[in-house]
Amino acid sequence: MPKIILQGGHEGRIIGATGAPNEQSFNVDISNQVAFELSKRGFTVQRVNADPKPEEIGGDWDLFLAIHYDSDVYGTGGGFVDFPEPSTDGATVESQRIAYLLRQEYFGTTHITNHPERSNVNTRKYYMWAKLSAKTPCVIIECGVGMHVPDDHETLHFNRPLVVEGIVKGICLAFSVPYVTPTTTTTTSTTTTTTTTTLPDASSEVTEMLKKLHDIIWGKWTWVGRDSNWKLRLSQLKGLLPV
Repeated sequence: MPKIILQGGHEGRIIGATGAPNEQSFNVDISNQVAFELSKRGFTVQRVNADPKPEEIGGDWDLFLAIHYDSDVYGTGGGFVDFPEPSTDGATVESQRIAYLLRQEYFGTTHITNHPERSNVNTRKYYMWAKLSAKTPCVIIECGVGMHVPDDHETLHFNRPLVVEGIVKGICLAFSVPYVTPTTTTTTSTTTTTTTTTLPDASSEVTEMLKKLHDIIWGKWTWVGRDSNWKLRLSQLKGLLPV
C-alpha cells in the first residue's frame, strides 16, 4: 500500500508567528483526521509537523502532502492545489498527476472555489521540497480562505468532515484505492416463537394444489347442488388449504 507523509502547516511553531489566523489548529486537526481515514484504508501514514526531523522524512515516499489554508487577502474565498516548480522536482510527472486528481476531488466535494491562478513562489518553492528525496512526489493544498466569512469560513471551521472527505477521496483516487471500505456488521440472534402456515414446498405438490384450486373455481369437479352454491365452493377450498 502507498506510503504517505502528511504535514500540518505551521504545526509546532509559535502560534501567530506564522500562518493565517487560526490556521495552525485547522491544519493539525485536518491532518490528523486525514491520517486516520487513510490508515483505515490501508495506507502507511507518517504525520509530521512544520519542522520534521530528517529521520522522519528520509527515504522515498509515494506522496508528501502539506495541508494549509490561505489568508484573507483576496477579498473572496477559494483555494488551490499546487506542486513544486517542475525544473526542481525529480518526480514532477507524479506530483502533477496527484495534484490534478486531488484538485478534482477536493473542490468537487467541498464546493469551495478553485483558484489555480493563486499558485505562487511560496507554494512552487515550498521549503519542504528541498528536504525530500528526488523520487518523492510533493503536493501542497490551500484548503480555502479560512477566515473569509461566510463562504470558506463556514466550511473550513464548521464542516470539517467534508474537508477531510475531499482530501481523502483525492488521495484514494490517485492511488486507485476504494474510498468506500467494506463495513462489518454484528447481528444478535434472538429466538422467537411464531405461528406460521406451512404450504407445500415440493414443486409437484404445489402444482397439484394449484390444479385442484383451479378446478374448484372453474367448476370442473362434480358438484353437489348448483354451481352458484358459494358455501359449497368455499368449503371445498378450505378443505384443500392447510390451517
